[in-house]
Amino acid sequence: MSGLGKQLKKLREAQSKNKNLLKSFANPSVSVGKTVWPKGETEQAKVGFRWDRDVQVTLNNGQVANRFKLQANAQANARSIQDYINRQGSKGTHATIARVDIPVGADDEKVKELIEDTIDGVD
Repeated sequence: MSGLGKQLKKLREAQSKNKNLLKSFANPSVSVGKTVWPKGETEQAKVGFRWDRDVQVTLNNGQVANRFKLQANAQANARSIQDYINRQGSKGTHATIARVDIPVGADDEKVKELIEDTIDGVD
């Protein structure tokens, strides 16, 4: 497993400890372009990644969903994340590692499944 892969595994573990996180994706209270999780700089440095809310989209089945982007944090403590950021050139921390579309009002199980599948799908 690559260094970034190990950090993504840690991301999944950190997310699983946050009981209210899933609701933040199903019914986000943050504006487009703002961070859903983690919120504070200390936690962002520790986790190394952030989920930012992107645009609202309509899925193929007609359901409305919020799109979220997984991005690396500039303050990340992990060297492998810093290396990833450096390889992105001018995009840096704005380079999208993965995207996930969460249907509005999705239940916790569905949100968890979509997020975990998205993280697991990162090369």
